Amino acid sequence: GGCGRHSFLVFLRHAERSDAARRPPKTLCRYRVQEKCGGVWWVCTLQYIATMLRACALLRRQDSPVVPAMWRSLASKDWRTTEKEEASCMFQAHMLCSMDPAHAAVEAEFRKELVAHCVGVIDAFVDEPIPTTFHVKVSEALQGLGIRHENEVKDVVGRRYLDIVLIDFPKVCIQVDGPIHFTCNTRANMGPTRARDELMRHDNWKVIQVKFFEWRAFYQEYRSTSRGGTADVSKARQMYMKRLLTDNGVFPCA
Repeated sequence: GGCGRHSFLVFLRHAERSDAARRPPKTLCRYRVQEKCGGVWWVCTLQYIATMLRACALLRRQDSPVVPAMWRSLASKDWRTTEKEEASCMFQAHMLCSMDPAHAAVEAEFRKELVAHCVGVIDAFVDEPIPTTFHVKVSEALQGLGIRHENEVKDVVGRRYLDIVLIDFPKVCIQVDGPIHFTCNTRANMGPTRARDELMRHDNWKVIQVKFFEWRAFYQEYRSTSRGGTADVSKARQMYMKRLLTDNGVFPCA
């Protein structure tokens, strides 16, 4: 999140080679990232520190000596005035780092207070989301296949909404992911999406991802090999979902 995997690892190696882990927490705040859209320079904001912690967890680098310094840097900031996005990012970082018992105790007292605050902020701001057009089309395809499901199901443990949950298959979730979930060049999952899926799998959810570019490509291929027409649109969508669910071992419906 915020930079590529290679760029982040280069920064992490540089920080590890220096005495960053032994300096005061504010040392890490010298690392700057430019917000190109607004032309504003952010000097290691709360969200950026949380993003780096989340990246360390996703890359299995929690054992880096920089990680405790990041937590201390986070603790030194005014984290009690966080907005929803910052709270969500810090919550994800804490949950990911807590998955490994060896690193769950790092700054444990502070993190206990932090996560309680983040949960309060998230619960106060989170309203039931409105399904996107893409989401509605996927739901209609499932209905056409006779697969019972629920939309926008609240997961209390993970403080999130699950796009689609299959009724006849316990702990199976379909995430309908548009362009904001992927990098532009490689179509790889963005950091928040990777974190979401990893945390869900840790909670024993089977996550099936409907990727917008695969959804479009399948329909275009279908049209090029058939006569097309309005009636064929829903058929193509149903065929795509049937193939996706079959590949993931949850079709036909029980």
